[in-house]
Amino acid sequence: MRVHRTPSRMNRAGTTLTEVLMALLVTGIGLTSVMYLFPLSLQRAIQANQLTNATLLRISAAARLKASVGSLLKPDGTRGGNSFSRAIVEDPDNDGDVLEHDGTKFVFDPLGAAVLTSDSSPLAAGFGWNDANNNRQFDGAAELLPIERFTFGYDATTTPTAEEFVTLPDSFLTLADVFGSAASVSGSTLTINGPDLTEYVGQTNVRVTFISSALPPSSVLFRYATITGAQTIGLGTGTTIPVGFETGRVTIELTERRYTWLATVRRIGTRPSVTVVVFFRRSFAAEDEQVWTVNEPAGGYNEFEIAVPAGTDPPPGLKVGGWMFDMSAFRWMKVASLQPITGGFRYTTDPEEEDPSPAPRIGIPVMFPRGVVEAYTLKKD
Repeated sequence: MRVHRTPSRMNRAGTTLTEVLMALLVTGIGLTSVMYLFPLSLQRAIQANQLTNATLLRISAAARLKASVGSLLKPDGTRGGNSFSRAIVEDPDNDGDVLEHDGTKFVFDPLGAAVLTSDSSPLAAGFGWNDANNNRQFDGAAELLPIERFTFGYDATTTPTAEEFVTLPDSFLTLADVFGSAASVSGSTLTINGPDLTEYVGQTNVRVTFISSALPPSSVLFRYATITGAQTIGLGTGTTIPVGFETGRVTIELTERRYTWLATVRRIGTRPSVTVVVFFRRSFAAEDEQVWTVNEPAGGYNEFEIAVPAGTDPPPGLKVGGWMFDMSAFRWMKVASLQPITGGFRYTTDPEEEDPSPAPRIGIPVMFPRGVVEAYTLKKD
C-alpha cells in the first residue's frame, strides 16, 4: 500500500525577505514617480489656464484700447481717430494735447490709480518709488522720471469703473443666490435672507440681477451696487425696478479681480511701443512698485546682478518665472534663473532680441511686480 506523506513545513516553497524588500523597492519607485507627476501636471494645468485667460484679456485690452479712440479730444475740438496710437498712446490724459507726450514713457493704469487713490497712497500719480515720499530720483537717470500713471479720463477715484475697463470680461464671483420672498427692496436698499456678506461690506464693484418669476422671464441689472451690511445692498441710483415686476430670483455677484492689465508705453519718435501686461491677483502693496538698481556686467539684456543690503528682504517678485520691468529701456523680461551671490543675487532673463546692448550697464532702475502672467507687445495699426 502506497503511503502519501504530507511535505513538512520546512520543505514548502516560500518568499524570502530579500524578495519582499525588492518588491517594496520597485513599488516605492513607481509610487514616487506617480506622486511626482501629479503636482507637476496640476502646475502645468494651472499655468495653461492662466496663459489662456491672459491671452483672452490681451485681446480684450487691445480691443478696448482701439475702442477708446472715439473719446479722444483733438486740438481742433473734434473727437476720434483710426488706431489706438491716436488715443491712449498719444493723449493718455485725454486733455486734447497730443504733442505734450512726444518722446515720453508712461503707464496707462486706471485700476492702479484707483486702488492707490482709495488707499490715500502717495504712489497713485507715479509708477515706481524709492523712498517713503514717492520720490523717484536716481543718480544719472533723472530724465527717466517721474514715470506718470495715466487713466485716460477713466475716473481714478471710482474703482468699479476702472476695474471694469481692465478686468477679464464676465469674471464674477457669486456671493448670494436667493429666491422669491428671500429678497425685498425698500427704496434703494435690497435686503436678503441668505448668506452673511459681512466680509464684503464696503465692496462697490457688485452686480445685482433681479429675474422675474413670470414667463418668459425678464431681468433688471444693477451694475454698481454696494454691500452695506451683512444682508443689505445699496442699489444706488439710475436704475429702477419696473412697476408690477415680480421678483423670482436675485443673484448678487462680485467682480472678480483675478485677471487685470496695465499698459506701458514708449513714445520714441513716431514709433510708439505699447506693452499690455496681464496680472493674476495683482498685488498693490508698496513693495511691488519699489525700485531697485541692478547691474548688467556683461551687457546683452540677459544676466543681471542685484545687491540686497544686510537685514533687507529681497524683492518678493524676484523669483524664477517672475518678471522684471526695466524702467530705463521700458521692457518687461521674465526671470529664467536665480542664484545667490555674496551680498545679493545673480539672475538671468529670457533672451531679449530687441535692441540688445553688448556694453555693460550699471545702476539700471528696475522693479519686480508680483502676479505678472505675461507681457504682450501690441503692434501699431
